[in-house]
Amino acid sequence: MVVVPDLPNLPPLAQWFRDDTLLTPGQLLEMTVGGGTARLTLPHLAKDDEGLYTLRVFTKDGTEEHSAYLFVSDAAPPVAGAPGAPMSLKAFDVNADFVLLAWKPPNAVSEAAVSGYLVDRRESGSDAWLQCTDAPVKVCKYPVHGLEEGRSYHFRVRAVNSAGVGRASRETGRVLALDAAESERLQVIKIEGKYDVVIRSEDLEGRGGRPGVRGRFVVHGLTPGESYTFRVQAANVFGLSEESQESSAISVEPALGPAYNLSFSEVRGQSLVLLWKVPVYTGASAVTGYLVDMAKKGSSEFTSLTQEATSHRYLQVSGLEEGETYVFRVRAVNAHGAGRASELSEPVCARALPGTQEIVAGVDEVTGDVFLSLEACEICETSKFVWSKNYKAIGDCPRAVATETGRTSRLTFTNPDKDDLGRYSVVVTDTDGVSSSQTLTEDALNTMLELSYAIRHPVVPLKHGLNYEILEKGHVRFWLQAVKLTPAVSYRFIVNDKEVKTGEVQMFNMIPSEGGA
Repeated sequence: MVVVPDLPNLPPLAQWFRDDTLLTPGQLLEMTVGGGTARLTLPHLAKDDEGLYTLRVFTKDGTEEHSAYLFVSDAAPPVAGAPGAPMSLKAFDVNADFVLLAWKPPNAVSEAAVSGYLVDRRESGSDAWLQCTDAPVKVCKYPVHGLEEGRSYHFRVRAVNSAGVGRASRETGRVLALDAAESERLQVIKIEGKYDVVIRSEDLEGRGGRPGVRGRFVVHGLTPGESYTFRVQAANVFGLSEESQESSAISVEPALGPAYNLSFSEVRGQSLVLLWKVPVYTGASAVTGYLVDMAKKGSSEFTSLTQEATSHRYLQVSGLEEGETYVFRVRAVNAHGAGRASELSEPVCARALPGTQEIVAGVDEVTGDVFLSLEACEICETSKFVWSKNYKAIGDCPRAVATETGRTSRLTFTNPDKDDLGRYSVVVTDTDGVSSSQTLTEDALNTMLELSYAIRHPVVPLKHGLNYEILEKGHVRFWLQAVKLTPAVSYRFIVNDKEVKTGEVQMFNMIPSEGGA
């Protein structure tokens, strides 16, 4: 039999390329050719799809190419100023309980710099995402551990900066947690188009010729705050068994995440200040406090530093041994109890920097301004003095103005009052931890305000007090002499609680050189 094709109606061969990489149809790419048109559809457009697209068409008349560059803008971030979505997320080194993820940073420069990334995963068939990272990771790769062998997962990444958490990257395709040697012995069965059930050949060997499967199943889509009960039926070729007894009620509660980014300030021989950031996930209720533990480096014996949860995100730690090295961990607390502990802090040695200075509180002798000041024991060209109140950066605050002169920074209060009471600290960046703090108390502020008033409203010392002399025609002359007066001096005369001014009747003269009036 000879088949003669109808060449005029035979559709041409069309190939699509993005940045010289051949594309193939799939969930993210749809390709059609016919009716004189070659169409490429991107049903789930993302920043990853940006690039140079080339269509190569093979016809009986030869080959043609057409190219165009596709620009893709990120969708608006969930929080103003948050970073864009990470790109090119891929999975490598897939194993039975492990996968290595790698990605590229967001392709944007208008937002604040990215400070880290959060990695999430979900099981195939579920819409519930679980965060894999206790805290943002600094580099564009992350090893995900704790996968269950034989289960399928999807992964995504979100970038974090000072404004908040940005949109998630495009999620990966289905990743099967399995050793490479196992894949040849597997069957994958679709159940109602939703769940992927992976069955090993040995699991298919049941007793009495009846097939059996592993007795566990992951249930997705549960609602936080609700309680559920479960029951099970067995199945074989002959039908279903009777139902099992109901399980006890199981309440679904979201987990409280750990605090992260533990750091130190004001490290001295016997004390330091520990700081941390609020958990990314706060669980079913708001965080009400934090518990802090400490251990010597290399020891597994932790000592609790907080008998009750502290409401602050910092803690003054005292009683340290000078020269000893310590590590710390923090647990957030809400109405449901304490969450997971943070990752251990970096080890820190209890020793002050040579020449360490402390913050000085004072009053300017000329202007009467109330101020706090620090002279840094170490500084470089790129160093900056960062002032904080209760360990929250002051920034551009109308109540105080920071100025720098050489190694010294001064924080001057514009109109000091009780609203300015609190703990002030300053950190010198690009140094080996130069920092200090000072608590401004009400008594200290009142003392400085009295001194400030005295400087701004001085009492003029007198050489001679107020004198008078009766002159002719009933005139009376009053006069006094000060120790020193300047030409800029001003004065008023008060008679019977009423100010009198120079006129035709009263004549006043001032002689600054003699200190008299």
